[in-house]
Amino acid sequence: MLRTKERVRASFLKGKGKQPEQQPKKRRYLGRDDDSDSDEEEVMELDLTDKPKWEAGPLDDQPEEWQPTLFNDCLNKLKDKVDAFICEREVREVEFGLFNVFTQFRALGWEAALSCYDKDNKNLFMAVIQEWMATLTCNKYERPSQMKLTGTVNGIEVEMSFDTLRKLAKYDSLPAHDYTIPSFDDLLIKLEAHPRWNDMLAALFLPGTFSGTMYRRNLKIEAKLLLTICILNVIPRRGDKQEVRFQEVHVIYSLLHGSPRFSIRYLIMNHVWICRNKVGRSIFPYCQIITGLMK
Repeated sequence: MLRTKERVRASFLKGKGKQPEQQPKKRRYLGRDDDSDSDEEEVMELDLTDKPKWEAGPLDDQPEEWQPTLFNDCLNKLKDKVDAFICEREVREVEFGLFNVFTQFRALGWEAALSCYDKDNKNLFMAVIQEWMATLTCNKYERPSQMKLTGTVNGIEVEMSFDTLRKLAKYDSLPAHDYTIPSFDDLLIKLEAHPRWNDMLAALFLPGTFSGTMYRRNLKIEAKLLLTICILNVIPRRGDKQEVRFQEVHVIYSLLHGSPRFSIRYLIMNHVWICRNKVGRSIFPYCQIITGLMK
């Protein structure tokens, strides 16, 4: 295991000392762009005339051998790909303690989400993160704690799971029996069908402002501050920051009220999987966490 970690870490330290000469490895076509840091020779093994179109549906419904290519092709269409890589921000208690932010995160056992785990944010290894996301797979599991996302970096598997995230930081710091297990729909997909949906909206928005489009400007002050943190560290996203998305309502409501308590590790892994698996999503969330798992 140590040797595996060292091999992955070596990809981050490229250029710092002479590396042993390696023979080029034969790899399938991945559709990566020309600015990749990899020294390995890309040998096209797949016939591009057979490449399927990914225009709808989840990526893992596509042929397995074509999934990395389709993912990378989608990302390479972006005008500014750098913006798709979202890094968490350090939230300092000395600055936000007076606003009750740390108390709210600790009530859910989520205080680890307020920290960054790789302080080297000047060197973002985009090609490595993209390779991991492009090759990502999700296992079949019965309980959320059994969920595992596995991607490959330079031929080495790197896993995101309940165990590896907990080794990185003390996520879900409360006892396990304190957490509920929401359905996937309740967590991220069909939140508007939640039986307490209207109560959640009333708790977050100014009176009479949450029918129709949910605008950030209509949030109560405390909820507005929590949203700023959430879209960077809890459910990272890019794009229009003037609107509030359904999944953010659930998270902010839980932070404001201390319940329902659900696992942030389960939330993180599902968000990563959706970003990789949904056509048009085109973001790399939790770049500091992913980097930490590789080192």
